[in-house]
Amino acid sequence: MSEKESPRNDTQRKSVEPSQPRCHHDSDYSWLVCAAIFVCNMLTLGFSYSIGVYYVVFLDIFEHSSGVTAWVSSLNFGTAMFIGKSPLLFSAIA
Repeated sequence: MSEKESPRNDTQRKSVEPSQPRCHHDSDYSWLVCAAIFVCNMLTLGFSYSIGVYYVVFLDIFEHSSGVTAWVSSLNFGTAMFIGKSPLLFSAIA
């Protein structure tokens, strides 16, 4: 059987054209959501990563040892990381 007679080649030659062009443009609302998420991430991660600046203030406010006061930053960062990863954990379980 030659290549021209093969039904396999006939199906490969057919091209399927979509009925409508695939052109998706971002709306103004999607850029607003993107900017809002950027600001939220900047504020939450900015606070978590700059906790050392606030540590001295926390020592004065809580009036405890440095080890006990360090739990504030540990719980803050740990909670942020757990909540950020929890959709992945719950999707794997379901």
